Amino acid sequence: MAAPPREERANDALVEFIAGTLGVARRDVAITRGFRGRDKTVRVRGCDAARIRRRFAEATLSD
Repeated sequence: MAAPPREERANDALVEFIAGTLGVARRDVAITRGFRGRDKTVRVRGCDAARIRRRFAEATLSD
């Protein structure tokens, strides 16, 4: 993430990136652990693990 880790900007950018990549609303993405650290645990409502892996693989290939 290019956003600075100040005032939750980096976390907000991460949530926006994940939501956009997976095609879900921002409200469906939540950081559940690691708010202040580099390592995060994220919950995505409405997506199973297979869809998450597939969408990130597609995003990686299209870059």
